[in-house]
Amino acid sequence: MNGSKLIKGVDAGGVRWYLDGESVHAGTDLEVLLQLDTKYDERGAVVDFTPVWIPVRLEFDFDVGKALMFWPTPGSDYAKSEVPEGALFRWPGRKP
Repeated sequence: MNGSKLIKGVDAGGVRWYLDGESVHAGTDLEVLLQLDTKYDERGAVVDFTPVWIPVRLEFDFDVGKALMFWPTPGSDYAKSEVPEGALFRWPGRKP
């Protein structure tokens, strides 16, 4: 499984998030990994899954230091959520 976590850091401009060592600016388009079609063994351990990457736009709430992601949904403009702990991202067009 490929992808990296967002890392929060600080530069001369203040709080900044990084992906693969590159700064991520507000409004940046990335892809987030979803796991679908998960297969389990007899003990309940995950043995296989089909990775699915979906496009998201990253925004930041600098007042509380949170990263937010927005993704298109049918019938509305965008859905929004806080970036969950452990979420894996990749830059679009940089598929392994």
